[in-house]
Amino acid sequence: MAYNIVKLERVQNLREVWSHEQHDFSQWLAKDGLELLSEEVGLDSITEPECEVTIDGNKRIDIVAKGKCKGIERKVIIENQLEATNHDHLGKIVTYAAGRKNVADSKDAADPEFATVIWIVAKATVEHRKAVDWLNRRTDNYVEFYLVEVQLLKINATDILPRFNVIVRPAPSDMKFKDMTEMETFYMGFWTEFNKYADSIPPHFFSDENFNCPQKPHPGNSYDLCVKGHQDVKATIIVRKKECLVKTGIYIPNNRGIFDRLSEHKDEIVNAFGSEIDFYSGNGKATSVWLVHEFKDFDNVKGQNEIFAWICDTIMKWKDFIKKYC
Repeated sequence: MAYNIVKLERVQNLREVWSHEQHDFSQWLAKDGLELLSEEVGLDSITEPECEVTIDGNKRIDIVAKGKCKGIERKVIIENQLEATNHDHLGKIVTYAAGRKNVADSKDAADPEFATVIWIVAKATVEHRKAVDWLNRRTDNYVEFYLVEVQLLKINATDILPRFNVIVRPAPSDMKFKDMTEMETFYMGFWTEFNKYADSIPPHFFSDENFNCPQKPHPGNSYDLCVKGHQDVKATIIVRKKECLVKTGIYIPNNRGIFDRLSEHKDEIVNAFGSEIDFYSGNGKATSVWLVHEFKDFDNVKGQNEIFAWICDTIMKWKDFIKKYC
């Protein structure tokens, strides 16, 4: 069967379709848009929406719903804005998140309320993207923030396709902190201390010039860093405590051309690190390039700081190769 590839025209002014946030957009989202939104943010479902929910006497939330992810129930708070992000709406999502039941407020401290806060906008500015990134890094593990742009694409004269584009999302996490194993507890602490170490050293490890923002501590053994302008690759850290190994490198989910370019410069990369480099071509789409080092001490401050220093030094070199060849 032959298919026609068409170029869709974007509707620049969302109010041509939804003239009022409350009466038009929120009502459409609650009735018809939540399945599409849940797919984009990674929730299994968003159900039972209520529009214009009043809290604290006079404050109102555009939509409050129930969500589920990996079997965990959560409250979903949605704030809509058919314009560019502003400080007023940022303040709202922080206020709403602070109003949820948390560990300290819960009668059962082992069963706090999970919350997903979704800020839907026409355009996400750089300063507010950074602000939502910051919230995900600094708040506890029972609340997560998404910044999402809504777009409309014209299919023809009468049909329009809505699309959600997630601009900021929390770091991947199983959110099962109640039943963490000893090893998962170690990784939570390890990444927490790594973030502190990396944030304290020059030259501005977490910045637009190097890595956009730290990943939120989690109970897994891998940690991804993103370089601005290079969406097809990640600078990745893998810690294998039981094997006394730490790896840093470049992970390429789906771009064989980038892997081939790096392979062409293998000698340069090996010389930069002064060590053997593992080029993994993989059996599928994903490819990667790794530097591996052995460490004996993972459990005290001195040993961890030696690991952190090695990680930061090598991952900065990987960043340079990403900018140069990726």
